[in-house]
Amino acid sequence: MSLAHHEVMGLLGIGDLHPGGAAATRLLLTELEREAPRRILELGAGIGLTTGQMLERGWQVTSVEPSPVLRKILSERLPAPRVVASLDEIDGADVSAGARDRFDAVIGEGVLYSLDLPSVLRRLRRLLRPGGRLAFADIVLAEDADPALVASVHARTQAIFGFPMVPRELLTRKNWETLLHDAGFDPVFSQPVPLVDRAANDRKTWTAKALAAVRHPRLLPALLKFRLYGRRAWMPPGSLEGWAAVWSLNRG
Repeated sequence: MSLAHHEVMGLLGIGDLHPGGAAATRLLLTELEREAPRRILELGAGIGLTTGQMLERGWQVTSVEPSPVLRKILSERLPAPRVVASLDEIDGADVSAGARDRFDAVIGEGVLYSLDLPSVLRRLRRLLRPGGRLAFADIVLAEDADPALVASVHARTQAIFGFPMVPRELLTRKNWETLLHDAGFDPVFSQPVPLVDRAANDRKTWTAKALAAVRHPRLLPALLKFRLYGRRAWMPPGSLEGWAAVWSLNRG
């Protein structure tokens, strides 16, 4: 089975690939800290760079990571976080004792845009306590983006990289806000962030990548393929942007 782009980066020890990178993570964790959360649900944990920062704060973290490659790396890197493959392993079981046992916050970085957002937000509403926070760094499409192009880029990048570079449908800032409001969330914090954290991509030199490729023979062809396709301008300039935001589950 071929490796997806984020799995290749994980084997190289590279994370923070979400919009805004490590700086966006710091913004989100700083905002979450204001509420002194205890139980956190993390969506798309990757190799656990954000997970580790939350554990250092003394938070109890349950991490969702669908990739078995990344789950293995995360479990080997960090002590004692609960790591599951999907929300199906959490939904219902963790909230049976009542609202006091639900999560205080959910964090997802570069994850929500690729999911069935209305469905996921309904599930997160059940898993969060009233007043709980949803923190995310994600993708926003411009109002004038071409829906047909967006759908095409979604399908093509999913096939090439193992994950879509854009949502399946036109997910503009207005669409985001409507979906969040309809699911029962109210805005707390929002800030534009760069789409790509170049520093994260540059942390491993080509020498380090070559040595990693020796240890993991499947890496080299994948690296060459992703480097080739990664240079392509998939969307017109200005049609994509990143944002970091925190929303609160209303108590109604």
